[in-house]
Amino acid sequence: MNEPNWGRLFHAYGLATDTPAHLLNLSSKDEQCRKEAVLHLLNTVIHQGTIYPATPAVMRWITELLRDTSQRTSCKSEIPCLGQILSFIGYAGESLNEIYLPKDISIPTEEELDEFFLLFAEDEEGEDVWCSPLIDFLMIRGIRELGAMGDEVLEAIIPFVKEENRGLQAAAVDAVGEWAFAIEQGIQYQAAHEAIKEKLAGAKSRDERAGLVLAMGRMGGDVSEYLVDPDKAVQACAALFVASPLADSILISALCYPDQIEEWFDLCPHYFNDKIRYFLLGRLISRKVTIEQMLPAALAVMAVSTAMCADHDWGRILKVTFPEAVYSPGCPPALADKLTKAQREVLLAMVANQELWNPRSGNARIARLAVGLPNDRDEVAAYIRSTPVTDA
Repeated sequence: MNEPNWGRLFHAYGLATDTPAHLLNLSSKDEQCRKEAVLHLLNTVIHQGTIYPATPAVMRWITELLRDTSQRTSCKSEIPCLGQILSFIGYAGESLNEIYLPKDISIPTEEELDEFFLLFAEDEEGEDVWCSPLIDFLMIRGIRELGAMGDEVLEAIIPFVKEENRGLQAAAVDAVGEWAFAIEQGIQYQAAHEAIKEKLAGAKSRDERAGLVLAMGRMGGDVSEYLVDPDKAVQACAALFVASPLADSILISALCYPDQIEEWFDLCPHYFNDKIRYFLLGRLISRKVTIEQMLPAALAVMAVSTAMCADHDWGRILKVTFPEAVYSPGCPPALADKLTKAQREVLLAMVANQELWNPRSGNARIARLAVGLPNDRDEVAAYIRSTPVTDA
C-alpha cells in the first residue's frame, strides 16, 4: 500500500492521498465504509469513463488482492463487495478500449513535475493546476501504464469466470471480455479465451450464455455457431459479432419486437450499458443495411421511441432512410420531390408517434433537420400527402 507515491498521483477530484484508506476499506466490516470505498473506485478513480494517473496504481493493488482472494474459499465473506470490484475492473477495461491517444507529446523535466505537484498540493481545485499542460502528459502516461497491465489484470480475474455465484461470474466475464479485447494476444489472452469457452460449454441459462457469447465475441472469438442457438437472445448476441446475411436477419427480427428486447435478461450483461435496441440497431447500420432490408424493424423502433432517443435510434434510422441527404451548417438538404415506398412508411411512422415531437428536444429537431425535414409534425404530414411515391 505504501509503495506508490500517492501524493504524486491524482484522480478526478485531486491528489490521491485519500485513496489508500478507501482501498483498505474494501474489506471493512463496516458497510458504510465499504460503500464509500466502492464509490471512490467508480466515481473518482475512474470518473465518467476517464482514466487518471491514480488508476494504474489502484488496479495494481486490486489485482494483487484478487490473486490472493481467488486462492481462498473464504474470499466472499472477507470482501463482500467483490462483485463491484470486478465491475470496476470491467469499467476500466471498457474505458481503455474507447481511448485514442496522440502519438507525440512533450515530456516534462523532473523539476517541472516537482513544481507541478507542489502547486497541486497547495490548490487541488485551482485553474492553474487543471489547465496546466502537464495534466495531459500525466493523464496519457497513466493510460499507457494501465494499458500495459493487461496480462496481470487478466491473470487476476480469469479464475472468477468459474465462480458459481452468478453475480460474481457475470462481472468477471464482462471484465475478461474487455481486457482480452484490449490486449488481443499473448498467453493470458489465450487463457481468457479458453476459460470463456469452457464455461460456455456448460452454461444453461439465457443470461449466462448471452454474457459469455458477448465476451467471446468482444475478444474476437468465433461465435458463429451461436447464430443457430435455440435462444433468440443468444442468437442476437452472436449476431453482433458475425457479419453475414443470417446475422443481419437475426438482428432485424429481434428489432421487430423492441420492447421485448429490453426484457430479455434478469441480469443484463454490462456490454449493454444502455437500451439493447441501440446496440442491435447500431450494428445493423454499421453494416450498411438498406432501409428496405430493415423496414419492419425500423417501423417497430419508430413506434416505441421518444424524442429523447433521437441520437440513438430513430434519428439514425432517418439517415439510413435518406442516405443522399447531406447536412451542412446553415444549409439543410432539400426535401426529395419523390419518395420510395420505404421512405414513405418511415415518415408515416414518425408522424404517427406523438412522442417523437417534443418541441423542447433539440436533438429531435436536429435529427429531422439533418435529412431536410421540417420540425413541425403537420408540415411533415402535408409533405407526405403531397409527394408522389416512386417504385424505385
